[in-house]
Amino acid sequence: MPLRRDGERVKGAFSKESVENAVRAVRQGLSVRQAAKDFSVSKSTLQRYVEKFKDTDDLTNARLTPKYASRIVFTAEIEEELVNYLMDCAKMGFGLDTVQVRQLAFQLAQRNSLPYPKNWETESAAGAAHFSPQYGNFSLIWQHWAGVDWLYGFRGRHPQITMRKPEACSTSRASAFTPENMKIFFDNLKNVLDRHSSFGDGSRVYNLDEIGTTTVGSVKRKIFAPTGVKQIPQSKTAERGTLVTTTCIVGANGTALPPILVFPRVHFQDHMLLDAYPGTLGLAAPSGWMNGDLFPRVMEHFVKNTKSSKENPTLLLLDNDTSHLSLEALDIAKANGVTLLTLSPHTSHKTQPLDVAVFSPFRTYYDNAMRNWIMANPGKKVTIYHVSSFVKTAMEKAMTPGTILAGFRKCGIFPYNPDVFTEADFLAAAPFKKPEDNTPTPDEAAASGTGTSSATTTPPSSVGAAPSTSAATSTDVCQEKTQTESGRFVGPYAIRALPSQQEKAPTPASRQSRRKGRSMIPTDTPEKQQLEAQKAAANARRSTSSGRGKRTISRRRAVVPAAKKTKTKTKNPSTSSEDEEDVDDVVPLANSDTSMTWGEDEDTGPTVVDPNALGELSRAPKEEDYVLLRREQIQKSKKPEVIYTVAKVLTEPNEHGCVQVSLLTNKPRAKGKFSTCDPAKIETISVKDNIVMLLPKPNVGTKRQHFSLTSPPCNKDRS
Repeated sequence: MPLRRDGERVKGAFSKESVENAVRAVRQGLSVRQAAKDFSVSKSTLQRYVEKFKDTDDLTNARLTPKYASRIVFTAEIEEELVNYLMDCAKMGFGLDTVQVRQLAFQLAQRNSLPYPKNWETESAAGAAHFSPQYGNFSLIWQHWAGVDWLYGFRGRHPQITMRKPEACSTSRASAFTPENMKIFFDNLKNVLDRHSSFGDGSRVYNLDEIGTTTVGSVKRKIFAPTGVKQIPQSKTAERGTLVTTTCIVGANGTALPPILVFPRVHFQDHMLLDAYPGTLGLAAPSGWMNGDLFPRVMEHFVKNTKSSKENPTLLLLDNDTSHLSLEALDIAKANGVTLLTLSPHTSHKTQPLDVAVFSPFRTYYDNAMRNWIMANPGKKVTIYHVSSFVKTAMEKAMTPGTILAGFRKCGIFPYNPDVFTEADFLAAAPFKKPEDNTPTPDEAAASGTGTSSATTTPPSSVGAAPSTSAATSTDVCQEKTQTESGRFVGPYAIRALPSQQEKAPTPASRQSRRKGRSMIPTDTPEKQQLEAQKAAANARRSTSSGRGKRTISRRRAVVPAAKKTKTKTKNPSTSSEDEEDVDDVVPLANSDTSMTWGEDEDTGPTVVDPNALGELSRAPKEEDYVLLRREQIQKSKKPEVIYTVAKVLTEPNEHGCVQVSLLTNKPRAKGKFSTCDPAKIETISVKDNIVMLLPKPNVGTKRQHFSLTSPPCNKDRS
């Protein structure tokens, strides 16, 4: 839209009443110039209306205002309904862009049989491509929409709506921010505020939360660049940075405590806090995230900086993260007079002062500090040792008393205001509400004078009948808007219903998620005991699962553990124990992974073959059998050496006792391991002289069949 400057002339800046009074004054003998001055009407406009209605005695039904709306498609009532619809969609998290608004306007004009410009149909753009199975090609579906001129005029007539870039909001956050969850939180907040007088004045109320500070800033601002260039680079030290978690603590009196930095290292070193904020606590974790082992140190840091004790208690608000509910941290808090209050899960974007007011400018100033350092040190890389300096700069500029106080006030924490959120704030959760059963409760039925049986026999569909649109099940707002349109016009609520969650089958018990969290006071004895019981149950399950042997499933190819090579010694035939020790020379055939198995039962373990049985076949080999071959190979020393390999039988034995086999490829750098059959290695061999063992067949055949054989029978002559 064009920029509207202050003081620009506005057409028709007068009312019908002022023009009517001015015309009557002229008829009573007042001059046109004086009447225009007295009633704030243009002199030429008043002169025109005096001449136009000089023969009209009754000015009540006369049109005394300019007809600027002569070519407007919709009436003021329809446009007002459209504005309300757009605002409701935006509040519910399903806002419409310019293309969708223009398409909806075209549908409104068609459904209400209103005349609209011809270019709404002739100049519409192509929509989605549609594949035609009949012709085997793609065709464009033409989508009709209102013109751009109408959109500009619509925005100018309704300044209460504007174009905004929305922020991403997950369905978990949208569905969790409900009046029921907020009531639980504010009831718990009132409970703890009444426990001590210092909580009521906000001097001992604090909020804690973590924010990710990386070594790579975000590029979201616009810069000056030459025209005609589509890609403008911005210097960054790396594509993906390293995370350093920064924990911030602010008070309801406008103060900020020294931060806590968690570096992605195993051990913390003092030089990591180079030029850090005074009093900063440095910690280390391999992942760079806050965890339950580090949070007790954070609680000690909080107690130290707030001088908290049982005589001078403090209130700390934080989210329901698992690391914040460490039993050791709860013991430290309870011993030092710190009362912990957790927020309702997935509502920190509305109820946490740090998220609401502080972290947004903090990120901006953090990125600015990093960008200034990069420009002053071109070619150098930002490391985790620079993060503490950037955090210091951001804290000094972002965590001002005014910003912190505004965050606590916006969340309704201090001053205490449980009514800070209106019905419009909860509209984002409306699409995720399941259709409610309209059957009255027993108390409501008794109050209305009807029995319980009569109330329960009434079909839910017959109670509160609504129009046959999906809007009837979305929200009460949509029901009211749709019902009021009957007999007047077809509004946007009937054409494009508000989003709603349709009724679906219940989730099976095996797929149900874990129990949802809630706002609680974990330092209170009942809550703390419940957390201890949950922790003990989790430890018991963990110990039970660790004691039970788990089967390790490997995605790699089956690998047979190599048997220990033992030297053959001369044994005394009369000693049976020594004969048993010589059975170490066995060939174990291991189970393979999930992709294929080689004919063994899962519970029986690997198949063990006695090497003394090599050469003794229980039956003649058949087609598709896997066999172990014994072959002689001439080495460089011109001495024959017996080797063993694996092959797949391709034919039945002929009259000469020979079969055709396909040799399996010996895997490089893997002694005794064989993979898929090589079509180029097909030989005819003697069953009696070459085949020494029948191998188990694989249960699953794939292109990448493989076989692993340990070393004992390889390169040994057992004849």
